[in-house]
Amino acid sequence: MTSRRGFTLVELLVALVLLSIVGGVIVRLLASSQRLSRQQSEQVLLQGNVRTGALLVPSELRELSIGATRTDLVAIGANDITYRALRASGVACQVIAGTPGSVRLRSSVYFGYRTLAATRDSLLIFMDENPDVTTDDRWSAFAVTGTPTTGTCPDGQPAVVVPATVHADSVSKMQIEAPVRSFEVMQLALFQQGAKYWLGARSVSADPTSALQPVLGPLRSDGLQITYLAANGSATTVATQVRTIEVTIRGLTQHTVTGTGNTSLQLAQDTLVTRIRLRNAPAL
Repeated sequence: MTSRRGFTLVELLVALVLLSIVGGVIVRLLASSQRLSRQQSEQVLLQGNVRTGALLVPSELRELSIGATRTDLVAIGANDITYRALRASGVACQVIAGTPGSVRLRSSVYFGYRTLAATRDSLLIFMDENPDVTTDDRWSAFAVTGTPTTGTCPDGQPAVVVPATVHADSVSKMQIEAPVRSFEVMQLALFQQGAKYWLGARSVSADPTSALQPVLGPLRSDGLQITYLAANGSATTVATQVRTIEVTIRGLTQHTVTGTGNTSLQLAQDTLVTRIRLRNAPAL
């Protein structure tokens, strides 16, 4: 008769100890791999978020124009900026006075980000009563009063007809083929929603009482910092003296990740700084 020998208690204990050691190592490896994957994912989202802000804000502000006596900057602050945002551009082939009157823009050189809207948009028309001098040159604003339609210029070429309030005395101060820009007043600002900070935007022209809507984030509590520089490079708080705008975006990850050089969980940060030179900025 053959006898079968089983495992001894010592052998079972040794096997259990080895299994627990191997299992613990595997669990730690899996946890470390999961933390690393999460950290990389959060870092990618963070960097993409900050870079989006560094592209979005300059793209809005890059079209701002400034002159000796006027500026597209409506209000400036360290964490917010209100400005005339370019929405369309063209040249006027005909201007008809009235309430409403109309401004006809040549279709061949007209460009618009979207369809112009009454009460939300205004036209800036370059006024140059005497082309031989520059002392009377200026941009004047005219409210858009209706939805643009198609039409023709006096020479028969296609036109975009924009209903607008145009005073009779203004028509005599305009030159045919005068440059025209449309704008709406926008605000970009840092604001808090819940426990997090965001870059928000709103159309002041569409609704002056509207709330900021989050554009990107989360950001640090100082996640949007705007510095306004004069022609000599010094900081200024006077809108008509601004020649360059420096924008700093400071982002945070959505969730905590393992910090560099330690195992504690914390929010990772990233920062980008960009500068925008205003168009037509004269030297002071």
